[in-house]
Amino acid sequence: MILIVFQLFSDSAAAEGAADVEAGELWGVNMGTTSKSIAVGTFLAVQCTKARADKLYKFSRFYRTFEVPIDPADPTQAAFYAMGKMS
Repeated sequence: MILIVFQLFSDSAAAEGAADVEAGELWGVNMGTTSKSIAVGTFLAVQCTKARADKLYKFSRFYRTFEVPIDPADPTQAAFYAMGKMS
């Protein structure tokens, strides 16, 4: 799975994108049933397969990708995960 983060133009655009992923399609890309998403301000984070991420890249110049899952045994990763859950 890949975590891809897009920066959109508004909070509402990010929220709409998250709703679209949950509905099963984002920007014309079938997201299937295993994809997940969350909007954080103007950022849209999507967890999906590499094949789906490859199709989504063309829709934004502003994105970052990360390989997941995060290793919960790594204390640094665990700390950042916990910090994110607290905010």
